[in-house]
This record gives sequence, structure tokens and C-alpha cells, in this order.
Amino acid sequence: MFLCCCADQPGSGQDVSQLLGAAVRTLGAQKGSPNLCVLTDATYVKLAGRTTEAYVDLIVKETECSVGKGNLLFFHRPASHPLIIAVFSKDTAECIVIRFDGRKGNTVKLQMRREDISEQDFWQEASAGLDSFDLFSVVSILGAWSLGAPYDLLRCADIHGHFCPGLVFGYFIAETIDNKYALREGEEYVFIANPDFCGNDAISTILDVTPGKKNLVVKGLRHAPNKDWSLDKGAGILVRWHDWKDKGHGVVLGIDMANMRERTGFTRPQGQPRTIAPAVLDLIPHLDRGQEFVTVVSEFPVDSKLMEQLTTAARDPYEIIGLAPKP
Repeated sequence: MFLCCCADQPGSGQDVSQLLGAAVRTLGAQKGSPNLCVLTDATYVKLAGRTTEAYVDLIVKETECSVGKGNLLFFHRPASHPLIIAVFSKDTAECIVIRFDGRKGNTVKLQMRREDISEQDFWQEASAGLDSFDLFSVVSILGAWSLGAPYDLLRCADIHGHFCPGLVFGYFIAETIDNKYALREGEEYVFIANPDFCGNDAISTILDVTPGKKNLVVKGLRHAPNKDWSLDKGAGILVRWHDWKDKGHGVVLGIDMANMRERTGFTRPQGQPRTIAPAVLDLIPHLDRGQEFVTVVSEFPVDSKLMEQLTTAARDPYEIIGLAPKP
């Protein structure tokens, strides 16, 4: 892994443009190359109180990467976060990360080959020049892109802020719902996200369910500390609800971890970037088989009373439908 930090630059859009141009040249890449990709939190963050959508135009101008080409990607950050622009070459697995706070900018160069990101030294050295959360986002999202991850999954990573196994599991569930439980006239999805895990952001993104629309209800597992609960037993509850008929169809969906491990060799990693990042990238070649790893644990009719119970605070929905012991 090669890491370098360049001198601070005086802050302006023009300086960011210059840093972008220098990044493309340093990578030895050509503008418009399909092997060039840019990842940024522009549009989400603010600089000096101003939104940052104008920086997207700078990125397109200096790199010729674009949303339409599938090589201009975004990741969510708070409005107060610095502007991050990561320019990546798939040919060499090298990346130049620009960090700009509105006044000054610096760049970090990363070598992101598989063998590099599996080493603890990579994460320790790179985090000296880049926030560890941003580093994980850059490595995981751009790594997934380089392996051909589909754009809708990359959009899920955008909302979630990084790429991880849990997000992929949620993507598998959302695809299964879309294919096996497609909405019919007059119906809407209501998803009870129980447990509260990373995959719920993929489900929210793909199915267009959100807490604000009251069709995504997120709950923790009350019985989890006292019972060995896993995603095999239930990764969430879908209700395909018909409002004017006042009834719906409920489905508990799980992830068959043993089947996934047998067919793909995937082992759920421990909570360290050097193990999580390579593990999630190992799932990319198996994305077209994702629905094989989703199981239907239970199906049941839902009336208005049960719907209220499932979505009410302080009620464990698995207890309500008899899949977990009552306390």
C-alpha cells in the first residue's frame, strides 16, 4: 500500500478542479475511460453553508465520469462533513482521495488491491490521512463497483454510506420481495424491520419504504439477549397491505446462512475492516443467485388488529406471530 498526503491547497472550486485534474493524471488514466470511477459525498454535504451540487459538474468536466455511464457514485454523509471525492482506476486499483473543507484540500493516494485491503497495516497507515469511516466507504464501494456490482445495489450503498455483508443480505431480500411478492392494484408494502440491521437500508431503497411514509417500522429484538436469534429465523416481516380492503398478507423472510456458506464459501466476518471489506467483495460474483439464500420462514393473513400489533412500539412482532417466546 502506497500512501501520500499532498500539501494543503487554498480553498475554492477552481482548486478542487485542479486537484481532480491532477488525480486523473497521477493515476495515468484517460478522461472518459470506462475503467475510471469517482465516488463523492457532493450534494449531501455543505461548504460554508452552501450545498455542493455544483461540484458534480466539476467532477464530470475533469473526469468525464457520469451517472449515466455508471461510474459516478455517491455516498451519504452529514451536511457538516467535508467534501470527499475519490478518483479510482480499475486498471491499477489505485485511488486518489480528495478531502476539501471549503478552505483547504489535501489528497491521499491508496493502493487498493485485494491483498492490500486484507492487511491491517493498510488500514492503520491510510487512516492517518483519511477518516476511518470515509476510508471504509471508499474501499468497499469502489471495490464493489470494480467487480461489477449493479447500479441499484450501489445506490443502496450510497444511502447506507458503505458496502457491507448486511447490506447485501437486505438486497437479496428486496429482490425476492420484488419478484415473488410484487404489488397488485391497491396494495402497498409495509416492512417491519426486526431486527434492526444494515440490510434494512437496502430494503428501504429498493422497495421505497421509509419511516416518514409510515411503511417502514424499525424495531430491535427484545428477546435477542436471551435467545440465540439469527437472520435464518427472521430478517424482517413484509406485509403486502390493501388499505381499502383493510387486510393484507404477511411474510417472514430469513437468510439461509448455511446454504450461503456452502455454495459461496462466505463466512460472516468479525467486525474489523480488514476482514469485512474482502468478505463483502467475495459476495459480488454471487449476486445473481441471491434469491437462493432467502427463505420464507412463515406466511400468514393480516387484518387491521394484527397490523396494529405488528407496527406498535414496544411490541415484538415475532412474539405476536408465535415465532419467539413471550417473556
